[in-house]
Amino acid sequence: NIEKPFVLLDKQRESFNLVMADIMKKIDINSSEITDTKKKVFIIKGGPGTGKSVVAINLLVKLTNMGIASQYVSKNAAPRSVYTAKLTGSFKRTYINNLFTGSGCFVDAPKDAYGALVVDEAHRLNEKSGLYSNIGENQILEIIKAAKFSVFFVDDRQRIHVKDIGSKNYIKEIAESENAVVYMTQLSSQFRCN
Repeated sequence: NIEKPFVLLDKQRESFNLVMADIMKKIDINSSEITDTKKKVFIIKGGPGTGKSVVAINLLVKLTNMGIASQYVSKNAAPRSVYTAKLTGSFKRTYINNLFTGSGCFVDAPKDAYGALVVDEAHRLNEKSGLYSNIGENQILEIIKAAKFSVFFVDDRQRIHVKDIGSKNYIKEIAESENAVVYMTQLSSQFRCN
């Protein structure tokens, strides 16, 4: 049963369906394994209040329920903490903690270790990880390499730090350099209230 704030509306539903339709074409229903070896990268652009995080959480829930190894990725720990606190009562804390992770966790991840990575606030991704920004190659590249399907939610206007590298065009450029198929869509309507 989905709580009211997480019900998908209009363009949110379209973006959700775009990702799920492609995943459903590539999955072995019996084993929940993604059979296609071609990487897929979805870039969903939207401004504040358009529902990027709502779509991201709905994708995580659907993919997890299908048995696809998935994680919600965010540089910012605050949304991960809120979701973890909200869900811990229903599930074991370790199970919930494994669904949410930071953007710097894929430096040493094996290729295609995940079925899907859902990256919220992708505009906040950095080139390097670690406390001193000295670990890894590039967070966008590491995420794409670590998953068969990567979904990036981005707002180019919300980059707030000089180290933020996640833009729609840069994500697309890196995805294409990895020979990934890239899909782009946009959430346009504002749904926030005061």
